[in-house]
Amino acid sequence: AVKTGKVQVYENDTEKAEKARINKAIILTPNQRVIYKSKNRLFETLLVEKPEPLLSADNLWPQFIYEDETLEHVFDHMEGKYGIEIEIENPDINNCRFTGDVSAQDLYTKLDMICLATNASYEVNGTKILIKGPGCKSD
Repeated sequence: AVKTGKVQVYENDTEKAEKARINKAIILTPNQRVIYKSKNRLFETLLVEKPEPLLSADNLWPQFIYEDETLEHVFDHMEGKYGIEIEIENPDINNCRFTGDVSAQDLYTKLDMICLATNASYEVNGTKILIKGPGCKSD
């Protein structure tokens, strides 16, 4: 699992050529982890169990306070603070609006609260989060 920086992971197989090993390398970024499945010699990349906001000089105390913001803005902000890609299944979800302070919650509780308030749901797919739901009509 990676907390800061980037880590390259590859199978340590002395019988393989260096080039082939590098081609199968996985690059992990913060909030990602990898599981090596030795049976089929594959890597599975996932999010860590409790993603944390990325640490930086301007992000020591990240705030997640939203006042009548579109979900497009909310999820873009969260993507930047956690370094986790958030995909929207239905573009109409971006039109939904959210007001609330979710600063004290962990990532998944934040998502639970936002999705509950906007009739949406989410699922974690590998290292990405997919937001699903009917969305909202634009003004």
